[in-house]
Parts: sequence; C-alpha cells; structure tokens
Amino acid sequence: MRRFFVGQHHTKQALVCLEVGLTVELDPQQSKHAWKVLRLTKGQQVELVDGSGKMAIGSIEQLKPIMRVQIDEVTVIPPLTPRLTLACAMPKGGRADDMVNQLCQLGLDELIPINTARSVVEPGQNKLDRFERIMVEASKQCGRSHSMVIHPVMQLEDLASLAFDEKRIGVPDGDTMGTADAKFKTILVLIGPEGGFTDEEEQWASQQGFKAWQFAPNVLRIETAAIGCVAILRSNVKRH
Repeated sequence: MRRFFVGQHHTKQALVCLEVGLTVELDPQQSKHAWKVLRLTKGQQVELVDGSGKMAIGSIEQLKPIMRVQIDEVTVIPPLTPRLTLACAMPKGGRADDMVNQLCQLGLDELIPINTARSVVEPGQNKLDRFERIMVEASKQCGRSHSMVIHPVMQLEDLASLAFDEKRIGVPDGDTMGTADAKFKTILVLIGPEGGFTDEEEQWASQQGFKAWQFAPNVLRIETAAIGCVAILRSNVKRH
C-alpha cells in the first residue's frame, strides 16, 4: 500500500487532522506523483502518516488536480524507546545526504548538526531543508510513523543545556559498551568531525557527564560512526 506524508512535516503548514470520516487533501507535488508516476486509481486505498505517530488508511476520492483521500481507519503508533538523539559534525556533500537517509531508516529520533573546532561543514537553511525532504522520503520508504526531527546547527558547548538520562561520546579509546540500560528513556550520542574532537572538547564532554564510548575497532568516517552507533543502540528494539 502506498504511503503519503501530510501536514507540517512535508508542507511546513499546519498539521493535518487524521480522523475517521474526514477527507484529506495532499499537496500538489505528492498528488501529481500519485497519478502520474504511481498511476493510482480512484477508490484505491493508501496510507497517510502525519509524522507524530498517527497512521490512517483511506480511499482515494479524487486524483486530479489535487488528490483527496477519505479516511476509513486510524491507528496511533507509539514512539520507540529510548528516545535517541545524535549530535553530530556533518560530513561533506552527498555523504551527509546518505547519512540522513540511513539514520532515519534506523530509527533515530533527533539529529543535531554541531559545530566543533575541526568542523569543515556547517549546513545552511537550504541544506537543512534538503535534509528534511530526504527524511520524509526515507520515512515513507521504511515505514516509520514518527518523523526524525532535524535541528538547526548548534555549537558544541550549547549541548550543556540539554538534559538526557544517558550521554555518550564516540572516541577511539573509550570503553566498549553495547546497547543502553533499559532504565534510560533518553540518550544523547556525540560524534565528532574528521580528525576527531580536540583534547579540550573531550575534556569538556567528560565534565558534562558524557561517557567515552568505543563501538568499533578502527577509526571511522563521520557517517560510518553515526550510522554504526545508532544501529547498535536500536539493535534490541522491536518494530511496533
């Protein structure tokens, strides 16, 4: 069954209400894709998700020029636990696009691009908007119902104001730790740039309560480290 995103996570507009009996209109881009590329037909059933956990099944009432879907059934999907946030220096070019796509598929909840002493990339608004589009397409492909939140760029030291049950920093000489303790409801993982964190940054992280974490035997590229640590922390989570 084909899946479409509705509301603020795709159109930047107000969140669409998904309730049984209501009719929802898709945005022009998704509408055109539905009839021109997917060749859907009137009466066919599709899935609608709003990015906040609601998934609806509905029947197509109209295809052109704007696709309209009458909602027949609504299910609320609970979020994954623990809530997982990655604060990460961003790699260059297409590597960042691929990283966002794969992090979304793996079930990351929030991505915070960070600026460190050795960072070489600081995504602007156009790039962040591109990440958002990649996230939406990846969400439709992998079947997730909760959107991955992509934050504006933060300075490393600004992370001190964020509260988490567990905090880890990926470093080559850290302790080997697997999945997190089940008692933790929120986890923050910190991944540095090419060349790693400076000694001062690692010291700062230690003072902020980050545990030094070695989760691979070799030095990794940014995107490999980001994807690897999220895969480890999501490895014991069953799909709803």
